[in-house]
Amino acid sequence: MTTEPGSEFTYTVLGSVPVPIVRLHWTFSSYGSGTLVAQTWQLIAADPVPGSTDRDLDDLRYATIASVEATLVSLASWIADRPAG
Repeated sequence: MTTEPGSEFTYTVLGSVPVPIVRLHWTFSSYGSGTLVAQTWQLIAADPVPGSTDRDLDDLRYATIASVEATLVSLASWIADRPAG
């Protein structure tokens, strides 16, 4: 994980083996009276056990979406608890 306080952080997600499979990068910048949050990701390697059916892949997609949503909610809460300045 790398961080730059107040502006960005990066972390790597391990797959099922465990080997690094995805690197996520978040940036934060002022936007009006709020904060603009952006996320980018880089696929490092395919997890050898992502599933074998379309349903498995759909389940993985929905789990990923839920994880990103939960992360954004946590970030919003963390930001809201800190006064500007």
